[in-house]
Amino acid sequence: MPSLPSPVRRKGQPLIWILVGVVGVLAVVLAVLLALAIRGGLKEGSEAAITVVATNEPPASPGSSQPIITQVVTSLPTEGGGTPTEQPPTADVAIPTAGQSETQAPPSPTPTPSATATNTATATKRPPPTPTNEPGVIADFERFGTWKRGDQPNGSFTQSAAQIHQGSYAGRLDYHFDTDQNDFVVFVQARSLAGQPTSITAWVYGDGSGHFLNIWIKDQASQVWQVPLGRVSHTGWQQMVGVLDANQPWPWAHISGPDNGAIDYPVSFYALVLDDAPDAFAGSGTIYVDELHYGESQP
Repeated sequence: MPSLPSPVRRKGQPLIWILVGVVGVLAVVLAVLLALAIRGGLKEGSEAAITVVATNEPPASPGSSQPIITQVVTSLPTEGGGTPTEQPPTADVAIPTAGQSETQAPPSPTPTPSATATNTATATKRPPPTPTNEPGVIADFERFGTWKRGDQPNGSFTQSAAQIHQGSYAGRLDYHFDTDQNDFVVFVQARSLAGQPTSITAWVYGDGSGHFLNIWIKDQASQVWQVPLGRVSHTGWQQMVGVLDANQPWPWAHISGPDNGAIDYPVSFYALVLDDAPDAFAGSGTIYVDELHYGESQP
């Protein structure tokens, strides 16, 4: 029986395929290890997605320098696991590779206050208080200010809520006339009056004493005039009125300064005065004053 020819064998082929198999297995193992190492290094710093590509094809020839594993930085993932957007990593954050350390990102700046917080602060902000020099107002006693008592220590003038005609406060005038002579008490607080006033009014809570309540004004020539509001003969609240007229009789009077017999405008409110009546009166009492206003003449 004729012998069959032996299969033709190529020299060296079994060794090559064994090497290809070993290299392929090593490539896969190295790719997995490198991917895990890179992912662990990026866990705290960057969320960039790293794609590791492993080549399973054999090299062109034994000893070839063709790379087996390559790294590709593809993109940053979006929030919620959606499709990554193709943008580079944020500044100051480096994607670590073999032999490199990760650069830490700078701390986040202080958050800007939200619009809601700003609106709340604006809503709770209170407007500035209304000034006390509104046209026609000398004093409303809501913002009391400083009233300086004159040389006669015959009383006090303070802010009070005990008796009120309007608002939350009035001026409380406590007097004590201890002698049987002409006693009075003066409280000074100068305020400019606009225009050419012809009257001054005040709401007064009287005690029925009959004492004179007067206003002192100072004109442009530095003359001080006494404007009588009348006698406090009533009890409870009543409006009292004084007229600015240099030709009227006493208790309108010249008090100090050069007396030329005329009111030289503009004028200023100068003081509130309580004078005993009769002069022989000796005793104490309390009245309240509110809404001290002036009336400006029309052109």
